[in-house]
Amino acid sequence: MTTDPMAQALHQKSIGGGALTPEEQERLSQWYATSDAEEAKMLEQGWQSRLRLLQNRIDDVTAKIVDEARKIQTLECENERIRQEIARLEGLLAQQHNRQSA
Repeated sequence: MTTDPMAQALHQKSIGGGALTPEEQERLSQWYATSDAEEAKMLEQGWQSRLRLLQNRIDDVTAKIVDEARKIQTLECENERIRQEIARLEGLLAQQHNRQSA
């Protein structure tokens, strides 16, 4: 916030119920406007910073989700290969059993 001892004194005078001249009121109004603009800028920068942090966290989580989805897909492929191998071995075992039975 802009430091202006005179404007701060005028502010104190104003909130204390003191009367201000038009020039004093103008100076106080300008100080309020400048202070408000500075505060708004600080708040905006704070929000932008928070939004950047949140976006980075979202990006990180999204990357992890994509990585886990790839791992799941790889496991599904491996499971299918194992199922096929089991079916092949069961077929061989059935053939062997049929030969022994005959």
